[in-house]
Amino acid sequence: MFHQPDAEHPNGHVLLSGPIAQSIPAGIFTNNAVKNLTIDNTAGVTLDGPLGVSGILKVAAGNLASAGNLTLLSTATGTAVVDGSTSGTITGTVTMQRYLPSRFGYRYISSPFSNATVAQLSEEVELGADFPTVYNYDEDQVASGWVNYTSTTGVLSPLKGYAVNFGDTALSNTISISGTLNNGPVASAVLYNHNHTYTKGFHLAGNPYPSPVDWNSVAGWTKTNIDNAIYYFNNGTADRYGGTYSSYINGVSSDGVANNLIPSMQGFFIHVSNGSYPVAGGLEINNNARLTTLNPVYHKTTADETLLRLQAHPGTDTARKDRVAIYFQQESSIRYDKDAD
Repeated sequence: MFHQPDAEHPNGHVLLSGPIAQSIPAGIFTNNAVKNLTIDNTAGVTLDGPLGVSGILKVAAGNLASAGNLTLLSTATGTAVVDGSTSGTITGTVTMQRYLPSRFGYRYISSPFSNATVAQLSEEVELGADFPTVYNYDEDQVASGWVNYTSTTGVLSPLKGYAVNFGDTALSNTISISGTLNNGPVASAVLYNHNHTYTKGFHLAGNPYPSPVDWNSVAGWTKTNIDNAIYYFNNGTADRYGGTYSSYINGVSSDGVANNLIPSMQGFFIHVSNGSYPVAGGLEINNNARLTTLNPVYHKTTADETLLRLQAHPGTDTARKDRVAIYFQQESSIRYDKDAD
């Protein structure tokens, strides 16, 4: 059953169901694209030609065989998502896009695939540049944790983040990565806090799914010795190598923008709790944390505590802000609290 956008089906929802294997022929849809696609066929569906999905892709039952033809589209108005609440799966190579309103400076990215490599970034950045354009982060470094990661064979591992410098132009850009989609539980390697002078137990993590995830999902995460905090990087507008951080800690946003909704292909810092060093921790996520929000809006926190936000910047350089949020909680301690500070 096919529905293009019309008065009866304004969202262009395409549904394929039944007990017999089906296929979607090449060129059947305008511009080879649909908004929402649902597969509910235990015998499976195969793509016989290129198809882009701009909304929600849901495989309620059976498999969708991409055959390298499926693209999850991204524009300024939203990024396609794969519904992770069902038992169906997507097989074969898939391409996922991520729209960037500006390609100036660094972005912390992650991969929604199990087998993507740095080589796929070669169309977006110059991997052989004198100053590295892609970095991994290694907490167990005496100096800075940033490590050159421009080898084309380097794997973009699930649940890890990477810093990528996309250049010195403020023009918008859409990047794309391809591979086999992650689905189901994804776990990190053992994460440590060695209390090194510069890395201090921080790790650059990343959303491993082709959908946003909710940091607050109790059923979706297993956080072992991980603080209740995530830290986002906001690239600068004047210095392509600079920027500032915003945080979401204990339900409180440092800038009223960062929050618990982590978009697809988004990298972010986490912190292994302090303790008897080295402290071992771990992070695991499953499909319960996944959302179907097409364009996560970073709202002001909904916490009802009395809240004061302050920010400071050097001189007239308003792009480089340090922020702090002060709030009051009856259960607070005079000591550092990994779940609140």
